[in-house]
Amino acid sequence: MIRKTGAALAIAAGVLGAVALSTSAFAAPNGVANLGEFVVFEDANYLGGVYDTTGDVTNYTLPLTAPPTYFGTTRTVNDSGSSVANYSSSFVRAYVNAIDTGIANGGAYINVYPYQTSSGSQSWAYYNLSSFDNAISSHDFQ
Repeated sequence: MIRKTGAALAIAAGVLGAVALSTSAFAAPNGVANLGEFVVFEDANYLGGVYDTTGDVTNYTLPLTAPPTYFGTTRTVNDSGSSVANYSSSFVRAYVNAIDTGIANGGAYINVYPYQTSSGSQSWAYYNLSSFDNAISSHDFQ
C-alpha cells in the first residue's frame, strides 16, 4: 500500500534485476544485499550506492555527526534513494519526508512486502520510486 495523507498513489512494482544476494542472514552493513535486510539503492534499477540494514531507522539524518551513508561513500541516504528491496521475512514501511511530517503524524509511506512476495501493484522490490524518488527518509519493520 502506498499512502499519502489518506490519498492512494500508484507506483509500478519492479522485478528485481541482477543484484547479488548473499545467504548470510543479518550481516552488518557491507554494501551487499543480504537475506534479512532492507536495502535502499541510490539509483533506479537497483544501481548506484547501497544502504543495507536489518533494523528500524527512524530518521536517516541522525546522528547528525554521522548520518547513514551508502556503503563506501560519503553520500547520505536521506532523501536520495531511487529504488528499494526488502530481503527480510517482515513487511517494511518506508516513509517519505518523515522528518517533516513525522511517522506518528501520518506521513506518506510505501509498504514493501516480505522477500519474494507481492500483491497487485505492491511488491518486495521497487525498481523506481516514481513520485517518491529521492524522498525516502526512514523505515521500520512491521
